[in-house]
Parts: sequence; structure tokens; C-alpha cells
Amino acid sequence: MENLLTKSFGKNLFLKLISLILAIGLWYYAVNELGKGTEEETLALQRILPSYGMVTKKLIIKTIIVGKPKKGNRVLDDKITIVPEYCLVVGPRKLLTNLKFIYTLPIDVSNLEKTMTRAAPLKPLASGVYVEETLVTVSIPIEKI
Repeated sequence: MENLLTKSFGKNLFLKLISLILAIGLWYYAVNELGKGTEEETLALQRILPSYGMVTKKLIIKTIIVGKPKKGNRVLDDKITIVPEYCLVVGPRKLLTNLKFIYTLPIDVSNLEKTMTRAAPLKPLASGVYVEETLVTVSIPIEKI
């Protein structure tokens, strides 16, 4: 067994070490390139996609609230916060032209007494439409009347 390991790893050790260093360097470079901001990606997509009839669009995220909080409490609709507030979508121009908003799946506030913060998935738009964010954090303030 020891003889097999020395035969396998002992030959061309210098070349193997150089290959390992190059692989790590290439991996580091790729990770840094992928990590650059979405602004660059958006600009690149906006240049490439029109030729395919595709567009990118920034949509505001809105919540769908269902149910009613516990008696004597109410939801403060104007103080609901969503993080992030918008998302980028990529899809066919025909589908995205008139869209201004994307909605979360319904969030149930039945029998709640306190402010609730929850991760909420976004409602799918259509087949063939890529949505940048799939989960958003929603904070729904509830106060006593």
C-alpha cells in the first residue's frame, strides 16, 4: 500500500504542486469575479438580452396579507417593511412590459398580537421568467387599537 502511494504521488511532485497552486489561484479569481455587484451583471444583461427578446426589469416587492390579528389589534399597513424592497427579473419583453410589482405568497396574520418578522417567498411570475430573489424578509407591525 505504501509503495502504491509513493508511486502515485512521488513522481512529478513539482508539476503536481504547480497544478495545485494554479487551481487555487483560478478558483480564487472565479469567486471574486462572480462576487462583483449586481450592477455590473444588470448592465451586461441589458446589453445582451434585447437580441433575444428578453429584458431585465426592477420590480417593487409588495406583500399579500391574509387573516386578521387577534381582536383589539390591527396591522399597520403603511409601516410594513420588506428587505430587499425590490428585485430584478429577467424574462420575455411581452410578459414584463406592464409589470411594476411582484408579490409575496400570502402571509397569514391570524390571531397575532405582536409585530411579526418572517421570511416570505415571492409569488412565481411565469414560466421562463428568472427572479433574482426567492425569499424576502417581511416585518409586519401589529399594534393594539
